[in-house]
Amino acid sequence: VAWVDENSKFSGIISKAKERKTPMRVAVAGADVENILKGVFAAQEDGFVEPILIGNYKRIQSMMERIGLSDRKYDMQPVSDDTNVVQYAIEMIQHGAADCLMRGNTSTRDFLMPVLNKGNHLVRSDRLVTHVAFLKIPAYERLLAVSDVTLLINPSADGRKEVLKNMVRALRVFDVEHPNIAL
Repeated sequence: VAWVDENSKFSGIISKAKERKTPMRVAVAGADVENILKGVFAAQEDGFVEPILIGNYKRIQSMMERIGLSDRKYDMQPVSDDTNVVQYAIEMIQHGAADCLMRGNTSTRDFLMPVLNKGNHLVRSDRLVTHVAFLKIPAYERLLAVSDVTLLINPSADGRKEVLKNMVRALRVFDVEHPNIAL
C-alpha cells in the first residue's frame, strides 16, 4: 500500500489522463458489467476515453439501456459467446484499432491467460508482472495505491522488491515521486 502525499489527489490522475492529445481507445473485454460501463462512460464524459465495447451484443445493449447509457457514442464489437473477448481486444490493440485493454466480465484467470501469453508480446520477460490499483476513499484525504492483492500468490523477497519497484514506476507516471509505502 502506498499513501500518496496530501497534495496529490485523484484529480491528478484525471489531469494526467487528460493531457493526451486524443482520447485513449479503451477495449473493454466482456463489456456487459454495469460498474465498468459507468466508469468507462464517465471517463468518456471527461474527454479522455473512447469506449470500445466487446462482447455479447444483446447483453451489452440490454445493460446500456437499463443504466441509461444507450445514447452514448461508442464502438461496438459484437462477438459470439465462444470468442475469447480478451484475445480479441489484444488483437485490436496489436492492429492499432485500440490503445488500452480493460477487464470487463471475465474471470481473473481468463483475463490474465492471454495477457501473459508470450505470443501476444504484452509482457517483458525481464520484469515481474504486477498490477497497481488506485483508490479514492471519500472518508480519507489521501490517495491510496495498492499492488498485487490478487496476482502474486507467494512472492519471494526478490519478488516483493520487484512489486515495490513496479509500484514506484507506476506512481512516477503520475508525478508521485516520494510515496509512503507500507507492506
